[in-house]
Amino acid sequence: MVGIVAVTRFCTSGSKAFSEYINYIDRDNATRKDKMDQYNLFEEYLGYMENEEKTVVDDYKNNTTEEVSALFTRDKDHLSLDEKTKIKDLFKAAQNNESNMWQTVISFDNRYLEQIGVYKDKILDEKKLITSSRAAIDAMLHKEGLDNAVWTASFHYNTDNIHIHIATIEPTPMREKKIYREWVRNPDGRIKMQRNQDTGKLEKVPLLDENGNQVLKEQYKGTFKQSSIETLKSTMVSELETDKEQMIEISSMLRDIIKDKKDTSLLNNDKFKERLINLYKEIKATGTERRYWNYNQKTLHHLKGEIDDLSDFFISSYHQDEFKQIVSEIEDLQAKFANTYGGNNSYLENKLYNPKDGLYPRLGNAILKELQTYDRARSNQLKTVSEAIEMLDKTSSKYDPKTAIFKLEKASEMGNSFAQNRLGLMYLKGEFVKKDKVRAMNYFNRSAANGNRFGSMMLSKKEVYSTKDYGRNYHVSRYIERSTNRLRRNLEQNYESWKNKAAYEELQRDISKRTDDYELS
Repeated sequence: MVGIVAVTRFCTSGSKAFSEYINYIDRDNATRKDKMDQYNLFEEYLGYMENEEKTVVDDYKNNTTEEVSALFTRDKDHLSLDEKTKIKDLFKAAQNNESNMWQTVISFDNRYLEQIGVYKDKILDEKKLITSSRAAIDAMLHKEGLDNAVWTASFHYNTDNIHIHIATIEPTPMREKKIYREWVRNPDGRIKMQRNQDTGKLEKVPLLDENGNQVLKEQYKGTFKQSSIETLKSTMVSELETDKEQMIEISSMLRDIIKDKKDTSLLNNDKFKERLINLYKEIKATGTERRYWNYNQKTLHHLKGEIDDLSDFFISSYHQDEFKQIVSEIEDLQAKFANTYGGNNSYLENKLYNPKDGLYPRLGNAILKELQTYDRARSNQLKTVSEAIEMLDKTSSKYDPKTAIFKLEKASEMGNSFAQNRLGLMYLKGEFVKKDKVRAMNYFNRSAANGNRFGSMMLSKKEVYSTKDYGRNYHVSRYIERSTNRLRRNLEQNYESWKNKAAYEELQRDISKRTDDYELS
C-alpha cells in the first residue's frame, strides 16, 4: 500500500485553466465541484493510487461520489466572502503579472489514513490534515524559492481516496525566467497533439512564426523539482504520523554519541593514538590548511575511508549497543516510510551519511577537530621550544636558563620531541643541570617512542655514554657537540617553516578579507 502520492503541474498566465480557476474561487462548494473540469489540470490523476488508474475518475466526472470541502489557506481554515474576494484579487494580480499557476494534488489511500488514526468511520480529521498540509505545502514552496507565494486548497472526497487540491500563484513573480518553445494549443488551453506519419506516435505541434521557425518565449520557470515533491510528502508524513517521538529519540541518541566523542580525547587512548597520528600525517601531507580540515573537504576526500574506520572503531569501543539500537529503530522507520511512499527510500543512509548532519560526517568532523587542536598545540610547542633554546644562549639578551628549562619540561610533558632531545643532551652533558645519564636516556627514550630519529640515534650510542671517561673522551664529546648542533639546526628549520606557513596563512586571510571588502564596496 502506497499511503501518499503527490503530483504538481503548472499553467501559464494566459491559459484557460488559470482564468477558470479565478472565476470559481468565490463560488460555493457545489458549483466549484460541478465546474472543476474547466480549470483542473489533473483529471487523469484523480483516484491515482498504487500506479493504477481507477474508475473514480469517471465517478468524479459524473458527480456521483465526489464531495468538495471549503477552501482553506496558509492562515484560514474557512474563508468568508470578503476573504475569498481578496484571494481572487491576488490571483487576478498574479495573472496580470504573468505568474504561473501551479496545481498540486496530494492523494491519500484511505486505508493509510485509517491506519494512522486520521480517518475513522468515514469521518476525516480535517483539522489535523489541514495543519499537516500547511507545513508540507510551505516546505515544498520554500524548497522552490516560493516563500512569497499565495495558495488555496480544498479536500476532495470519494470512496477510495481523499485528495487535497492546491493552487499556488505569485502575486508579484520573483521566480527565475527561462526561454521556452511554444506549442499550438486547443481551445481548452491544452497543447495540441498530432500523430507522426512516420513513427505513428503522438507528438506536440510546434507553434511556428512567419519564417517557419518555432516560436520562443521568455516565461517564468514552471516545473517543480522532484526533490521538492519528496519534501512535501516527507513533511506530511512527519506531521501526520505518531513516530515523532521515535525520530526524536533517534536524533537524541545520535547527538549523545557525537557529544561523547567531543568530550573524549582519542589521542590519550593508546588504542586510537597510532591510527590518529597516521591520519594526521596523511592530512599534513595534503598541504591543506588547518582551518579547512573538514569531513567534506575535497582535498581530504581520499581519506574519508580512514576517517570512517576511526568512527567505526570509536562506536564499537564506546557505543556498540546504542548504535545497534539506533540502526534497528531507523530500519523500523524506513520500513514505515516505504509503506507510505512506495519504492525504496534511504532514511538509514541519510541518518548515517548525510553530508550536513549524518552521524559519520559529524563524528568525522569531531575527530578532525581533535587533530586540529593537536596540530595547533604542536605549532605552539615549536614556538615555545625555540624561545627556550634562545634563553639558553649566553650571548642572547633573553638569556634565562631557569625559565628555559621550565618551558622545555612543559613541552616535553606534552610530547614534544625537540624538548625531550634538548633536555636529554643537557642532562647528558651536565649543561645548566646536574649530569644524570639515566635521566638523559629517559628523555631520549621518550623522544624515540614519539618516532623521532634523533632520539633513536642517541639511544643507539648508549654504550658509549656508559663509559666512565665519556666526559674526557674526545670522540664522545665531539659527537655530543655535533648532535647538539644538529638538533639546533633542525629546530631552527622547523621553526622557520612554521613561521613561514603561519605568515602565508595570515596573508591568505588578509587577501580574502580585502576581496570580501572590495566586493561589498
